[in-house]
Amino acid sequence: MSSEKAAFSRPRNPARPVTELRVDGVPKELIDMLDAVSFARGDRSRAVLVIELLQQWSDRKAHEWSLIQSIVHSNRNVAEAAGEPAQ
Repeated sequence: MSSEKAAFSRPRNPARPVTELRVDGVPKELIDMLDAVSFARGDRSRAVLVIELLQQWSDRKAHEWSLIQSIVHSNRNVAEAAGEPAQ
């Protein structure tokens, strides 16, 4: 196991509404596509597109979690299999 801390382990300033994101090891072809789409849309940088894509992903995951949560809590067998107490 590596002694290196995960990139997300640093505390962020909760007083700021935004923070920075750094990602290493992104394939050049992916960056080229982000840049090309950003340029075609007239964005000032790829950050606008990356934030939009991350927001869409986050929205989908939140919706998915909401559906799973509602199904688990409404189905006693699933809830018990997930280790939840029977209601």
